[in-house]
Amino acid sequence: EHFFHFIEIFSKVEGFGKVIQYLSVHAKNHIWKSCDNICSIFEKSEVLFRQTFLSKVTYLFDDTLEFLERHCKRLGIFLDEKTVSEYAVLCHEECSAAFKMILNLYIKRRKFDLIDVETMTVEVNEAFSAQEIDIFLEEISNVCAQYEQYHRLYFIKITEICKNSLFKLSKDNFSKRDSEEFEKIYRTYSWLESLYIQKSISIAIEMEEYGNYITSSIVDDALFISERSAKRALRTESFKCVHSVLVSLNSIFIQHIFT
Repeated sequence: EHFFHFIEIFSKVEGFGKVIQYLSVHAKNHIWKSCDNICSIFEKSEVLFRQTFLSKVTYLFDDTLEFLERHCKRLGIFLDEKTVSEYAVLCHEECSAAFKMILNLYIKRRKFDLIDVETMTVEVNEAFSAQEIDIFLEEISNVCAQYEQYHRLYFIKITEICKNSLFKLSKDNFSKRDSEEFEKIYRTYSWLESLYIQKSISIAIEMEEYGNYITSSIVDDALFISERSAKRALRTESFKCVHSVLVSLNSIFIQHIFT
């Protein structure tokens, strides 16, 4: 309460320009405090990392949205809508920057930065088991889903708060800017999903060849793998990821199922 009272007085004395500068620092400190909390788990054990990573990313987004909604509604009482909308943009940009750093740390933790996704060498293919790849894919797709959900809720909340300044909050512009940041993680996801499909189908074929099937056939397993991969790709809400997975599935089915 004292904070908003101070901002109201500060805006009358120094003007809206100075207010935005002060608020941007305040928002940055709040958001990056949550980010630092996430960054600390990258040094923890694998078990602890898997248990807490997604929940902490979810908290970052939920906390940012709650912080933004609470501040914008209160600030809107004595600040003009243009200033409030600029503040909303600053909060979003800080959250996106924090998340970008988290993604980079995740890529390094999983050693994806050492992989050239353009060349699927034998050595790299053998570096990960199908089970490990499945775990990585669940992490990536869930993180992407969390960010897309945050993205949608952000615009819903800000549309309610800033009705006349939305030209500054173009969703297309934000999506275009963010897509550049997510390009590497999406490429990595597509490469890993293709590798997962290949490895899983190969395992299913080997089991059938050696007569190790009890309750299912190669077709049953292929359909199960296809459904799992397709649902995961849809969760990312990336057209490129979905397209890549469908191409991989089509290739595998033509090569091993329809022949």
